[in-house]
Amino acid sequence: MQKRLIQAGVLLAFSSPSMAYTLIDTDIAYWNVYGTLKASAKFLDGRDNDYTFGDSEIGTRARYSIFDTLSIAAGVEANVNLDPDEERDEDDLDMSEYYAGISLQNFGTVTYGKHATSSDDVAAVDYSEIYGGKASLNAVGEKDEAIKYTYNTELLRLNATYGFPNGDNQRELKELFGSYRIIDLKIQAGIGNSKTETTYRRQESTYTQLSFFYNYIDYELGTTYYYNKSENKNNSLRDQDSHALAFAGQLAITPDLTSFGGIEYITRESKTDSLDGDEQNVYLGAKYLFADLIRVYAEANYRKTLSGESQMNYGIGAGMSF
Repeated sequence: MQKRLIQAGVLLAFSSPSMAYTLIDTDIAYWNVYGTLKASAKFLDGRDNDYTFGDSEIGTRARYSIFDTLSIAAGVEANVNLDPDEERDEDDLDMSEYYAGISLQNFGTVTYGKHATSSDDVAAVDYSEIYGGKASLNAVGEKDEAIKYTYNTELLRLNATYGFPNGDNQRELKELFGSYRIIDLKIQAGIGNSKTETTYRRQESTYTQLSFFYNYIDYELGTTYYYNKSENKNNSLRDQDSHALAFAGQLAITPDLTSFGGIEYITRESKTDSLDGDEQNVYLGAKYLFADLIRVYAEANYRKTLSGESQMNYGIGAGMSF
C-alpha cells in the first residue's frame, strides 16, 4: 500500500492543478477532474481595451498501478473559450493536452502526447496575474506532441522534453530543465533548443535560464536570468541575441489577501533596427481568495516597448477553480 500511494504522487506531480475534485482514490487507481474559469478586463494605454473570458480549462488525469513500482498514467485537457473570435476562427473548445505513459518508482515518468514544454513548466519568476512573464525567453510557448520525462522529489525536480518535427512549422524541440531545493532556497536552471525547417522559414533558437527563489513564512522572492540566441537561416540580418533579468516577489498580508510585484528588463541585439533595443516591464497588484475557490485581482503595469513607446496599463479579473 505504501508504495502505491507514493507512486500516485510521482505520476501526478508534474502536471497536477492546484485544486482538483477526486473521483477515485484507492491503492491501485486514482482519477480526478479539475477546471479553471477566468474573466479579465485590460485597460490599455493607446489601444482598445480587452475584455475576455478565455484562458479557461477543464481536464482529467488518472493513473493505474500494474505492480507496486510500475503504473500507467494518462491525461486530457481542453481550453474553454467563452467568447471565441469568429474572425480568427477560434473554437469554443480546443483539445490542448493529451498524453499517456508509464512511471517507474524512483526513476520517474515518461509520457507521449501533446504536452506543455519543459521550459513552460519550469518557468522564469512571475507572480503576475495579467502583465508579467516577459522575461521568459523560451522559444516555444505552446503545447505540441512530444516525449516528456519528469522526476520529482521534495528536493530535486527534472523535466525534459523532446518534440518531433511536425505541424506547419516542422519544429523540433529539445529541452532539459530542473530545480533543487536547499531549505528555503530553490535553484532552478535549464537549457533548450528549437529548430524550425520549412521552405519559407528556417530558424534555430538556443536558450538558457537560471533562477533563484527564496520562500520564508509570508513572503517569496525570486530572480531570473534568461538568454536566447535566435538565428534566422534565411536572413542573418534578423539574427537576435536577447538577455532578460527579472526580480519579483509576493507577500501574504492575510491568509486570503496577497500583494505582488515585479520588474523585468529585456535587452535585444540585432542588425535589424526593429529587432534591436531595450524593453522594460513593471507590474504591481493584489489578489483576494474567497472560500479557496474564487479569486479576484487587480493589477497596474508600466511597459516600455522595443520601439521606445511608454505605456501605462491596468487590469482586473476573477477566476474560479475546482
